[in-house]
Amino acid sequence: MDRFRVAAWGMTALCALAAGAWFADSAGAANMWFARDMPISRMNAEDVGIMQGAVNAALDAAADGETRRWENSKTGAHGEFTPRSSFTDSGMRCRDLEIDNSAGGRNNRSVYTLCKGADGWKIQ
Repeated sequence: MDRFRVAAWGMTALCALAAGAWFADSAGAANMWFARDMPISRMNAEDVGIMQGAVNAALDAAADGETRRWENSKTGAHGEFTPRSSFTDSGMRCRDLEIDNSAGGRNNRSVYTLCKGADGWKIQ
């Protein structure tokens, strides 16, 4: 998996697990192995860009229960993001986000809690 996909998977898995140092330890290596079966491992840069725009739009603007969809008609990669709940934690806006993505015959549905700080949305 190239560096771009690793960084994108970390932001997304979400949007998703905190790239960079996260991959430096043995748990990160194990999760890299796990990522090979995830839809993100089958996405190209354009897929990831479209997906990231949709997830940020869902987190920033969608009401709880409102589903935002994305699709790259060139590759067939697609997915949905549904904020399930919103709350405040340590002064930060937080949301539980259901993520359902498909690409290259791989499908995954997960729920993550993300909070928005000065540097954007991060998984808690």
